[in-house]
Amino acid sequence: MKRFLGYFAASILIVFCLHGLLFISFLVICSNTNNELYTTHLNKWNFAESINKPKLLVIGGSNVKYNFSTEMISKEIEIPSINLGNYAPIIIPYMLDQWIPLVREGDIILLPLEYGVYKQSKAINWDILYYVSKVNVDWLFASYQRFLEALFSCNVENLLIGTCKEFVHLIKPDNVMVFSDKPSEFFDIKGTHPDNMTNGMHNKLSLILNENLPRSPYTYSFSNEAREVLTKFITECHQRKATVVLTYPGTFYYKSYQETAFQDFIVEIGDFARDLGVPIIGTPENFLFSDKGLFWDTNYHLNQRGRDIATERMIALLKDFLKKHSNKSE
Repeated sequence: MKRFLGYFAASILIVFCLHGLLFISFLVICSNTNNELYTTHLNKWNFAESINKPKLLVIGGSNVKYNFSTEMISKEIEIPSINLGNYAPIIIPYMLDQWIPLVREGDIILLPLEYGVYKQSKAINWDILYYVSKVNVDWLFASYQRFLEALFSCNVENLLIGTCKEFVHLIKPDNVMVFSDKPSEFFDIKGTHPDNMTNGMHNKLSLILNENLPRSPYTYSFSNEAREVLTKFITECHQRKATVVLTYPGTFYYKSYQETAFQDFIVEIGDFARDLGVPIIGTPENFLFSDKGLFWDTNYHLNQRGRDIATERMIALLKDFLKKHSNKSE
């Protein structure tokens, strides 16, 4: 029995060591691979830091990146605007804290967060691990607890596939950027004209953009951890004498948005914002689109034509807000 327990313990130790070795290998290879994630993040950071007057930071997931042109917004409201759209699954666990140092007095922070962001937890998952390994691997090593959580939350399959893919990129760097990810100086996505869509993208959209698709009531929930992170972020912005404004994401119109679960969810967001003194501009209907011809590759990504429409609506809302905000300040 003792021998069996000894073998069992040794096996566990070996498996743990191999998993740890694979984990470290992934981080090392990822952090040394040429990638657009790091370059784009660094360029956004440097551009934001270079602005020495009040600015507009538009923060959210990829719906921000694809759906709102900060170049158009900057010209219309005459405030330098930066598109800080990123990847929705990492907003609550990681991203919001990272943008805080860029917030200065007089800034406006616009949050058109995807509805799924409100139900996120602070747990580290594969999406976060992959992103920080590319952009800010020091974040993992800054906390012993965070490192262990990342280590045990990632399965072997993801680590193996991820390590192999990154190793190939390390040996044979891929410097070709997908046309739809070429940003402007304001970090808006370019190249999403409907004529550039492939048959595969059209086929994917035909499955996703079905207004009758059932949506789980859980889709519209506001988790305690998301509340905690958002409260902390908003409070810190206020302490820096910046204005935080909530609005709604651009997305496809599903019939489930008429259901009580969604309406209650929107009321819950409104109550949360009001308690923190955060204004909300617009309504969900301002950015719900039923025209399938306005979308690029997902229900949260508009193509160039859809983006222009969504941006024009956002500009009108921002102008109205700035006018009222200015009147209050006088």
